[in-house]
Amino acid sequence: MSAFFSAMQRVKFGSAEGRRAARGRNGKTRFTVWARSGLAAAQRCHHRPGRLPSDVCFCSVSYIGYGGAMSDFKSQIARHRDKLNELHERIHSTFKERDRSEAHKRTWEDACSDFHSFRSEINSFMDEVSSKRLSEDTQTRQFVFDFLSVDPIYSRSGYEKENLLRLLKPLELIDEEKEVLRQTILRRIRNGALREFRRFCQLIPKIKNEAFVSELRKEAKSTDAQIQRRAAFALEYVAEKPSSKN
Repeated sequence: MSAFFSAMQRVKFGSAEGRRAARGRNGKTRFTVWARSGLAAAQRCHHRPGRLPSDVCFCSVSYIGYGGAMSDFKSQIARHRDKLNELHERIHSTFKERDRSEAHKRTWEDACSDFHSFRSEINSFMDEVSSKRLSEDTQTRQFVFDFLSVDPIYSRSGYEKENLLRLLKPLELIDEEKEVLRQTILRRIRNGALREFRRFCQLIPKIKNEAFVSELRKEAKSTDAQIQRRAAFALEYVAEKPSSKN
């Protein structure tokens, strides 16, 4: 496996600066096409006059819980996850045969290039997320909580979720947002923690309620030792203040 990743890293497709520029151009083009044909239509943002949908404005649809309709990013997140996993699997499958011939090697190199250059509207949304936008922009919040609700698993998704959870920590959350986090934590306890589980648990002091704590205690008595261990870890945060565990 180490040889596989080392080989991947040695494949060069032009300069690093050139690859970054190409990815940026591809992402901007894809997002602009999506924005003008989908959610944003071609309307200017009434909150920030002069901004077009291609500037990644989510103001055209209000967030449920703040008194309006709701945009649903879940299908886009799922498509992003599935495509990245498909491209990643293609790298693995072509790697096994890359030494058979020059044609096989080019097929593998193409698979590596396709994976590393792939961008969708999800990358554009993720690039826009910041503490300030989360505080001011309801559609950015909707995207973040849809992302955490879908809880997609693909290469580097754990790092993305850790960053989102870090940005959420100082914010006041509404009931619907707290419920998304509670349900995601319970799924992680039952199905597997993954690297960002600690970040989820750090939010327990501000999202806990009686029903949630009851579920944690129930899972702590599970016959499955791994579920017991994860539930016990989560319970350590129940009596903690938000900033006391890092």
